[in-house]
Amino acid sequence: MKLILITPDRKRDYTAECVIEGFKKLNCELYASDVGNGITESCADEVLRLELHDADAIVYFFGKVRDNKPPKHHLFADINDVKKVYVDGSEWTNTGYPEQNQMKASLVCPRMRRGAHWINEPMLQAVDFYFKRETYPEDLNKGITPLPFGMMDRHITPDFEKDIDVFCVFGQTATGLREPIFRRLQELSRSSNYKICVGNSLNPEEYKSMISRSRIVIDAWGGGDNCDRFYEAVGAKSCCLYQKYQTIVPNPFLNMEHAVTYSDMNEFEVKLQLLLRDSYLSRKIGVAGFNHALGHHTSIKRAQEITNKLG
Repeated sequence: MKLILITPDRKRDYTAECVIEGFKKLNCELYASDVGNGITESCADEVLRLELHDADAIVYFFGKVRDNKPPKHHLFADINDVKKVYVDGSEWTNTGYPEQNQMKASLVCPRMRRGAHWINEPMLQAVDFYFKRETYPEDLNKGITPLPFGMMDRHITPDFEKDIDVFCVFGQTATGLREPIFRRLQELSRSSNYKICVGNSLNPEEYKSMISRSRIVIDAWGGGDNCDRFYEAVGAKSCCLYQKYQTIVPNPFLNMEHAVTYSDMNEFEVKLQLLLRDSYLSRKIGVAGFNHALGHHTSIKRAQEITNKLG
């Protein structure tokens, strides 16, 4: 399949990175507008126009703008005889940035995580298929297809001895239940004999190494419900104890079988204590979660969601 990709300019976008890795594994012929997210060589606009004549589709990716150029979504606006796809990896709003006071309000009312300007309406009208990372049930009525994060090659780590009981490292603690969980695990690390890693200052290599050695990894809502950390845990065959999503994940990870969910601090405490006491259960869930991800949630599976729609 030959695809023209309108990609983010340098700024990393996990959804784009995941889908592009999948396209490569499917041996798609790719021509991209900008480098980054797995694209190492970009094409000039004139080259993209020349390649368009026999392309199967144009795939537009969301791209957050922060000291970089916005994605070239204006390209091919006048083209109607090639299928068009939008892959929306945004969170909070369709710009990727929260509205004023939205983050604070979401701590009181979680539904505020879905901002007022949630869907890119002009893009919805312009494309044949709209895929979205954070998809709420009401989004399905607009014809939007859920495309949550998936397990990439970089998430899969070698099997190491699970000599750390709990791993909890957040880059920030302003969203979801991150702050109370962080404080609770700090307290537990001081008052128990369990080996608990809780902090926010690990370098990338330390971070990856310690996740791979942890039997329980804590996840909670970040900018989006579905976080990179979930697949870092699953890829290490660790049991992921994560804040239950409001958004849709097709082929979901079954609670207490592939991963473990919690909705509030009381449920978090009960399930954490259960997993701490039963190391066999936590390790069994970790392995089952990894196998479930291999079957349903790899980068190839995410790319196939798009190529299957294109036929």
